[in-house]
Amino acid sequence: MQIEDCPFRFDVHSRQTSETARCRLIEQITGMDTKDNARVSRSACQACATFATNGMLASHPVLPSLLFQQCETALELATPSECVRLKTLKTVAEQAIEAQGQLQRSCAVFPTCDVLLAASQPTPELVKSIESILDQESVGVFLHLVDLGNAASVFDLVRQRGMVFRYRMPLGTSSLAALHALIESMRTPFIALQSPNCISHPRRLFESITSLLDNGAEVFYGPCSSDQFVTPIPSIASFHSSLVLRRATFVDLGGTADRSSIHPGFDDAHEFVQRATRLERKIFIGETPLIRKTQSVDSLDADTRGLDASLKANDSAVCHGVGFPKIAVACDVVLPFHGHLALVEQSLSSLIEQSGAETVIHLVDDATSFDTSDFLQKYSSHRNIRIYRNTENIGQFQSFNNVSRR
Repeated sequence: MQIEDCPFRFDVHSRQTSETARCRLIEQITGMDTKDNARVSRSACQACATFATNGMLASHPVLPSLLFQQCETALELATPSECVRLKTLKTVAEQAIEAQGQLQRSCAVFPTCDVLLAASQPTPELVKSIESILDQESVGVFLHLVDLGNAASVFDLVRQRGMVFRYRMPLGTSSLAALHALIESMRTPFIALQSPNCISHPRRLFESITSLLDNGAEVFYGPCSSDQFVTPIPSIASFHSSLVLRRATFVDLGGTADRSSIHPGFDDAHEFVQRATRLERKIFIGETPLIRKTQSVDSLDADTRGLDASLKANDSAVCHGVGFPKIAVACDVVLPFHGHLALVEQSLSSLIEQSGAETVIHLVDDATSFDTSDFLQKYSSHRNIRIYRNTENIGQFQSFNNVSRR
């Protein structure tokens, strides 16, 4: 935008070597009529005009739309000279709206994801598996490495990398059982499992999460490939290798399954997908292999043979997760009132009966015009209710602020 088109610039004074003007925006902000006391130089106006076009409008979530609408309305009644400026401002507003749309689209396609990899041996395949996760494209990765035996020497190779976290668990702990134990350490809405014997495609996580988002799904899995084969869909082998799920879904379904009545060779990732299916959770099955196995299918899946028959025989066992301990959420509630005691009593009853929360209620009498002593005395002995009285009516927001400072 040229400074001549600036809507705030007026009362321009030109001299032989300089030019100054008054600024309506500054005068509105300061509340002062600057006149000749604080005029703005032409160079300052030029710098401001550049920012106003490329910075202020482009970063403001509302102003461009308002400006566009006002310009369209004003153009109907504008004089020819006014139309020039209004059309320029309308074009600037359109450009800012388009720039915001591009920014929102670019932000929306850069998700973050927790990845859990459990391993017991320091194999060359493990090194490649870790590298394939750290090299993921268009996704911010938090990698959780679980040592089930002697994998420390490989894990040490990436100890200096950012967003890599290490844990140690007993040999034989499954990936889903490790996830269950570490769920509070997860940092993002999405969680992926990575097999130490598999290599992820550079866009595996991006494609998987995009599929979840675009389809409103909760669980994603797909086929695996190797130099010799591509697994059919669905495949037992693909569950523990390609599983990506929403963290909230894992918690809501109770996490990993209770193993007490299931045979020793059972695959809990497979069971989790079947449980989600039985409970009618939306599952998206990918068609393109995003995982490549580095070992033969026989060596990887020997302990999952006969799994389907076992699961069918133990339906009651696979339909329930171990669950997570319920932790009460601490919450302070400020309840100011000015009369209307019947409504206040209803509000108090609903707050006292809240479940899953350790609630402290701050009951504030905001200078009610009649005596509320008996009403307040009724609740004064309740262990989770604090009583306050304002000497004058100051409103709910100031009452809240006063309580928050205590």
